[in-house]
Amino acid sequence: MKPAKFSISILTYTAVPLAKRCIESVFAHSKDFHLYLTANGNPAALALFSEFKNKHPERVTVKSHATNRGFIPPNRDAFELSKSKYHVLLNDDTIVPAGWLE
Repeated sequence: MKPAKFSISILTYTAVPLAKRCIESVFAHSKDFHLYLTANGNPAALALFSEFKNKHPERVTVKSHATNRGFIPPNRDAFELSKSKYHVLLNDDTIVPAGWLE
């Protein structure tokens, strides 16, 4: 299977409701993407991300850390897994608009 054109990395520690809205906006306004979701030391984030993985197994990869590893290491991990031409890092409070990847 051909890799998605875009890899999108989103991680969260405590902003679980914001992350949910962010991910929903990505699904609503994006094409040809794969999501890398990192639960950064929060079981509630892992539960949310696992729901998206169960709904969209071909488009979502979930990682979990027992503690908050900050911003750079989890995004570096997602980048290393990515096989896409483009890699986008999104803050968990981002709401993407229609056409944002074009």
